[in-house]
Amino acid sequence: MNDQELVNVNFELEQDILKCWNVVDDIQEVLEDLEAGHLSQAEAVQALQSFANVYQNRFDRTFRRYETVCRGLHELRQTVKGFEFAQHTQEKSGKKSKSKKAKPVDQ
Repeated sequence: MNDQELVNVNFELEQDILKCWNVVDDIQEVLEDLEAGHLSQAEAVQALQSFANVYQNRFDRTFRRYETVCRGLHELRQTVKGFEFAQHTQEKSGKKSKSKKAKPVDQ
């Protein structure tokens, strides 16, 4: 997974998490409608059962995205670790080029 893909999936995960909090508002709305007499008990139960299905799917999708972000971060850490290890090995073996001090520029 490249950096841009990881950024995109991370953003999507954040949006999914924010959408999951809608469950509180949705339940509150059903309760208010039930208390106000705009919904019968059967209609409220039906609405809540529908929300249960919708939010189960939403939570599943969110968790899949979370796992994708975790895998991407793990791959990134492995890449960075490999890069750091290679640089460390080059320094020990003397293969890394040594930079020379910059000479002053005549003015």
